[in-house]
Amino acid sequence: MANQPPRPSQQTAQPRQQTGMTVKGFSEGLGKYAGLLAKLTPAMASTYLTPERVMNLAVSAFMRSEELRACNMLSIVNSVALATQLGLECNTPLGHAYLIPYKKVCTMQPGYRGLIHLALQSPRAHSVDAHVVYAADDFDYQYGSERFLHHKPARKGDRGEWQAAYSILDYRGKADTPTFLVMGRTEIEELRKKSSQTDKVWSQWADEMRRKTPTKRMLKYCELSFAVARAVGLDDEAEGGKMQEPVIEIPPGEWEDLMDNERQEGEEEDRREGQAGSSAPPATGNGGTPPAPSSPPPPNPYSSSARNADKC
Repeated sequence: MANQPPRPSQQTAQPRQQTGMTVKGFSEGLGKYAGLLAKLTPAMASTYLTPERVMNLAVSAFMRSEELRACNMLSIVNSVALATQLGLECNTPLGHAYLIPYKKVCTMQPGYRGLIHLALQSPRAHSVDAHVVYAADDFDYQYGSERFLHHKPARKGDRGEWQAAYSILDYRGKADTPTFLVMGRTEIEELRKKSSQTDKVWSQWADEMRRKTPTKRMLKYCELSFAVARAVGLDDEAEGGKMQEPVIEIPPGEWEDLMDNERQEGEEEDRREGQAGSSAPPATGNGGTPPAPSSPPPPNPYSSSARNADKC
């Protein structure tokens, strides 16, 4: 009898490709760092930010995010450790810090409420606040020796498009001379375009990112504490696609190799996307010739309202 092809049930099963870690594997791997997390936790946060809670929050975030499950284990653990070192909870309603996947590398980014939380731990700070300004709001401000900031949000109806955002800091014992920073919509949008994680962060937390941008810039110059400066620096590294400082024990060269490999994969992916876009035929008009260039878009009507953005 001639050889018959094997039935589907008899064919050799192909192993399924593993696309990321399992929850059990991640939990077990993270548990190995429980002692380190306990040592990194600041004394003032040790009562609520226990290693068990840190690990539970990390596992919960891991379960909810498919992109996070595809990240390198070391980068996730390092991001969790960085947040713990600052005394910030990751991916909770507090909005203190977030585990942000970028390609296959996880980064830790403090939220604007996390920056405010750290600033208020300084004995110099009395209060820190951040708000978004809309077109219907009553808003005005002035810098200089007679500086002031006035913001009265519209209480009825639609507040319109957002125009600007600001952050204000009251020093302890100097309530009459607050420090504030206003950033216009145009300036904030320009910074958004420069961020390496625009789509991932801004699309999900647009309002928080608008508040965070002037808050972070203001805190850079306030010299409140080392923790604030470190949080701002880590956020700058994450937004710029740079390697965040490793605080867990990693074999020499492995962290740099990881970041280099992921960076090369990201550049290759961007190159493929660019080639796919350039291979599309140019659009033509009715006569088979390329259409005339379109007129430039109208100016943003709100850029004039946030007139002093360039002075921030």
